Amino acid sequence: MGFGTVYAAIRAHGSLEVGLPAGPNFFLLSDPEQSTKALLTAGFVSPSCRQVPQVWRVSDPDEVFQSLVEGTVRAAATIRAQSPPAREAIRAAIRNAVAGYRCGDSYEVPMPATLATAVKP
Repeated sequence: MGFGTVYAAIRAHGSLEVGLPAGPNFFLLSDPEQSTKALLTAGFVSPSCRQVPQVWRVSDPDEVFQSLVEGTVRAAATIRAQSPPAREAIRAAIRNAVAGYRCGDSYEVPMPATLATAVKP
C-alpha cells in the first residue's frame, strides 16, 4: 500500500496541483538505481539498497487518513487544500484500501521502505 495508494487516491478524487511550491519527486529515492546514483554522485562508495518490510498496525481504517493529515507535511497540505467533497472521497478511497488488510480486530497495512547505505571514503 504505502504512500503510492495515498497519492493515487488524491489523483483520482482531487488534484495534486494545489499551489504548493514545487518539491522533489516523493518516490525518487525509493528507486534503488536513483539512490545508488545519488550516493555515488555525493562521493560515497559501495552503495547498497534493500527493501525494508514494515507494517503499520491500526485499529480503524480512518487512522491512516488522520495520521497523514496530522503527521505529514506535504501530503497533509495537499489533502487540506482539496474541496470538502474531494477530501471525503480521498478519505473513502484510503479507507477502502486499508480495509483489505484486515487481520482480526486490526489492520496490518504494508508500508515498505527503501534503505540505502554507503561508505564514506
